[in-house]
Amino acid sequence: IYNDFNSGFFSNEIYKRVEEYSGGFAFGFGTALGVSYTMNSATSIYLEGYFESFNYSPKRREMTEYTINGSNTLDSLSVSQKEYEYVDEISDSGNSSQNENEPTKVLRIVYPMSTAALRFGVNFHF
Repeated sequence: IYNDFNSGFFSNEIYKRVEEYSGGFAFGFGTALGVSYTMNSATSIYLEGYFESFNYSPKRREMTEYTINGSNTLDSLSVSQKEYEYVDEISDSGNSSQNENEPTKVLRIVYPMSTAALRFGVNFHF
């Protein structure tokens, strides 16, 4: 169900939109630190802290599926509605018209993805 609270538009139609991101650059790192304690010759326990940080900045985004109430409507969209190209800057030439046969240019965005975990476990030695 689509609700656009900013414009006051509400619809009972069900929209499904699937997009794929491609190209670009990804950078990240991970680190872990832990301790292990041997309880006896067959058993030990461990505690580990883990952190990972990853950033991704795609070059392109393409809509691969677009349905309204279960009906495929992807073919009815123009190239500019289905494809996006991420750029570092957009020039303002005073002409805001978009060529429908070219991907829409949007400012590059960085998607941060991070995780932190604390793990505890038991090891059995055979």
